[in-house]
Amino acid sequence: MQSTVPPRTNVADSIYDLNQTGQPIRMNLVLPEVAQLLLNAVLFASLIPSYELGLVATKSASIMVTSCGLAAAFILQLLLWLLLTWAVERLLLTLPNHLQFNLFGIYLNHVWIFRNQNWLVYLLYGTPMFAYFARFMGAEVDGELWYFGNTLYECGKLHFKGCTVIDSSSLNGHYIDGKGLTINDTYVSGVVHPGCFAVAGSVVAGEENGPWKVFLNNNNNHTAADSASIAKPTTSDDAQFVDEALASAV
Repeated sequence: MQSTVPPRTNVADSIYDLNQTGQPIRMNLVLPEVAQLLLNAVLFASLIPSYELGLVATKSASIMVTSCGLAAAFILQLLLWLLLTWAVERLLLTLPNHLQFNLFGIYLNHVWIFRNQNWLVYLLYGTPMFAYFARFMGAEVDGELWYFGNTLYECGKLHFKGCTVIDSSSLNGHYIDGKGLTINDTYVSGVVHPGCFAVAGSVVAGEENGPWKVFLNNNNNHTAADSASIAKPTTSDDAQFVDEALASAV
């Protein structure tokens, strides 16, 4: 195998691995297919309650009852999808690392469709109710949380401290590179401006963070330039938060 390195490029580390997962190739191919089929079956079954409710509503002679019944069926379906997403995420976080890696693509697609694009979740943006929703999904919220979008993954690995404002940013409990998948805790505090991106093991602590800033894993072997992307604490409380977060993430 030949590789071409462009001129004036410094190659610091190789991410090419002949045996990345250490698992048989056949299992790597079969397992995601079986898991997707099972998930599709569960998704199909989740349509039954809302279908039955809608069917009953359409048999009513009253337009008002029919309209309310169909709206209730729609809301019920969105709630069922949120519960299913909660179960899928909890299941993923309990699996061994090699299974997490094999099934991670299915998980990402499911969360993107059924939680990050859920209309009921949109209604919670910018309200105090989102903090309760985040706690239900598994996140640790210590104080106020004001969320204005974009995406959340691995809520069970997200920790929010103090008064936290998230504006159009992506917060994750995972990190993927050529060496594999890492799932770890992510700690967030202060104002996170639009375009920020935090991965597993990172600490976002400061009064103002961003915009358009990447927060990398403090405990992975990143370069000094990468480490400079970590927000610097601006108060004594933030400094203590960073120390506690780093100690917990080790």
